[in-house]
Amino acid sequence: MVLLQNNPNDAACLDFASVDYTEVCVALITDVVDDATATVLLTQAWTAGNKAEKAIWAQQIGAEAKAHADAEQQAHELQAHQDMARDLECQALCTEEQKKNRVKYLPIPICPPPTTAPKIPLSYMTSHLWKGQFVKLWYFTNNGLDYACQHSTTLNENAMVQVQDKDGTVAWVPAVASREARTIADDWFISWENFCQAVPQILLTMEAAKWPQHLTMLANLWGKLQVHKFCSSQDPLDQRVLIVYQAEQQ
Repeated sequence: MVLLQNNPNDAACLDFASVDYTEVCVALITDVVDDATATVLLTQAWTAGNKAEKAIWAQQIGAEAKAHADAEQQAHELQAHQDMARDLECQALCTEEQKKNRVKYLPIPICPPPTTAPKIPLSYMTSHLWKGQFVKLWYFTNNGLDYACQHSTTLNENAMVQVQDKDGTVAWVPAVASREARTIADDWFISWENFCQAVPQILLTMEAAKWPQHLTMLANLWGKLQVHKFCSSQDPLDQRVLIVYQAEQQ
């Protein structure tokens, strides 16, 4: 199809009655067609041709608009694919960067500043819990935690420390021996007040040490003891019964 260069909607009908079209009119004149009729026939022919050109122009404009829209759609899709490819490449680079420098991308929790100093038990007691070994409740009482804050400790029980005898002489003894020489209450003889102080602290330390179902078992045991009717009894022997019972169960 030949593309039209001019818009037929802007065209004006020719004046076939003018002198310029006399020869054309004369060619149409016959016995039944006079000059006026020839002018009418030429005008009708031009109008029909113009109408056909208008239809062709409308199709042409529609085709051009569709082609333009298709080109824009293809350009948008191409740009979207390029953006997606660039984003995937950036994500891959970021992932690789995070793998190479894990510490750099560790999340930093937003926490309020502490208002009290943390209570940290003796380091070698914490080490025992991490190994799943038995520890005395006294180390998690207020006195035990205060002792941990005031004295340096070591994770190695075979380490040698200095101790001073009553006569002033200094000797080197294993760290564990120096600790055992101190007055530390066994679980059988711990007071009820110290027992209530130690339970929440040792449970938190056991939880940090990744203890399995033993943590739940001991939490249930100690929790039930603290709501037992004997704990509020005026008879001190009743509380002693609970202390001895929990020591036996451990």
